[in-house]
Amino acid sequence: MAKISLYSIFHGNLNYSSIPKESFHEIIDGCYWPILDAVKNFNFKTGIEFPVNTLKKIQKIDPLFIKELRNLIKKQKCEFIFSGREQIISPLIPKEVNERNLINGFKEIKRIFPVRPHIAYVNEQIFSNGLIPIYLKAKFRNIMLIHETASQTWNLNKKQNFSPVKIKSSEGELS
Repeated sequence: MAKISLYSIFHGNLNYSSIPKESFHEIIDGCYWPILDAVKNFNFKTGIEFPVNTLKKIQKIDPLFIKELRNLIKKQKCEFIFSGREQIISPLIPKEVNERNLINGFKEIKRIFPVRPHIAYVNEQIFSNGLIPIYLKAKFRNIMLIHETASQTWNLNKKQNFSPVKIKSSEGELS
């Protein structure tokens, strides 16, 4: 039987309007810390994604969380997946705003983590081919989409269900 390799990404965002600010500490303690605990306590490497704005909020509430996440990234026990300064629905936003979201996010993330992420998490899992040049210009090699979203954009066959797919445009390709 063929071995299947799975990769998980945990997405966190405190910017939902339905989350009261008074609940942020509870979310960090009850949702975000258990992810770091799993990474530390088990042979479990994962991707972790937060918009920079959320990381800044976490830093104010629980700086130890950011310190521990930074340490796990340095030790290569987890990988930071980048989504930008803000979580935005990119296809609905002008190109210049998308580019600024990534540029400003990179500037700010450098102050938090010791790595330059090369995988982009597609916000809200909404993708359009017009985003390819923006991701390429930002020097991403890969983007992360869930299978259901990718299969709506491209005609994927069953063999491609859990495999990386190359996305090509005249500007280049992402996988």
